[in-house]
Amino acid sequence: DRRATGMLERGDFERYKKGVPAVTNDGLPPGTCPISELFIDRYFELTPTFSGEMDFKCFVDFTLHVEFLPAKCHRPGLFFDIFDLDGDGIITPTDIQSFFRETRAKLVAAGLQDTVPVELFVREVFDALEPAESLKCTREEFVRSRAAGIVAGTVIDPLAFFAYDSRDNDVGAKQQSLYRYEQPLR
Repeated sequence: DRRATGMLERGDFERYKKGVPAVTNDGLPPGTCPISELFIDRYFELTPTFSGEMDFKCFVDFTLHVEFLPAKCHRPGLFFDIFDLDGDGIITPTDIQSFFRETRAKLVAAGLQDTVPVELFVREVFDALEPAESLKCTREEFVRSRAAGIVAGTVIDPLAFFAYDSRDNDVGAKQQSLYRYEQPLR
């Protein structure tokens, strides 16, 4: 709250850092918010605000939505609405790419990932969501998917992507897929 009014503007989120207490060095370049700016813009568009400003209660809701990703997606319907950029009731590769481009750029800028093939990532997102129709995910499919939190976190947050993508590196296992489950994906 740079203006000390008790309300947050969209610009206040440029300094948002995940973690409690707030992480001061998260590995991203200084001044880089780990959450996608497009996500923040869409959050402000789709959730109740007061003349475009967020009060403390709204900020707590925002924090609960993003802090626990990718482990838990508290409101998958809201994330679906945010990802459905054209409002047609279907998430498509174009929607996911729109968010992931920024996430990928932040990974590269931080030196956390040199190349993340966007097309491969998008394909794996849809494989993880398991929609009935390839590369098209409905709201109902997203909400019931057990991968909604993983998808939401890795699409909008470079730190969540990096942590998820690196999860097997500590034990020396070679990772085959971003969303490798015990069962093979279709």
